[in-house]
Amino acid sequence: MAAVNADSSYGALFQKAYGHAPNYDDLGRALASFERTLIFLDAPFDHYLAGDSKAISPAAQRGLALFNGKARCVSCHMINSSNPLGTDNLFHNIGVSARKQNFEELAQKGLAAIQANSDEQALDKLAIETNLSELGRFLVSRQRQDIGAFKTEQVRNVGLTAPYMVGSRAPKSGIRPN
Repeated sequence: MAAVNADSSYGALFQKAYGHAPNYDDLGRALASFERTLIFLDAPFDHYLAGDSKAISPAAQRGLALFNGKARCVSCHMINSSNPLGTDNLFHNIGVSARKQNFEELAQKGLAAIQANSDEQALDKLAIETNLSELGRFLVSRQRQDIGAFKTEQVRNVGLTAPYMVGSRAPKSGIRPN
């Protein structure tokens, strides 16, 4: 909210859209509306899935083979006609930050911060503005198995919305599904 309130143009846009100054709930609605614009289901990839073998390049086809095979992306990002976004909507810890963090210590700090203030806005601030963000789902669930777990993102528009897993050793398939 601080960044939104610091930019006067947002105030005018919120007034036009919602009839009042920016607030936390409307910011969430505005972001959700924007995210809904990022979904395209008539991309060359969709034509490929429908049987047009020339709809995507040979390089993209090799990337898809990696995605579905050796890279194991499909284990969380299954994509097909009944699940066109490529997410299982579950939370996973794939070890992106595990090489750099003492998660036990970070979890203790997270629990102390949550105990001090556990309202929704305070949790969002911890998850976005501090190094506690690397705790992932744990900040919400407080369950040990959720330390470092994040929701599987959709793979649509991956070329437009990067970066992902900065600093990770995640396999790079080269595929751009849309």
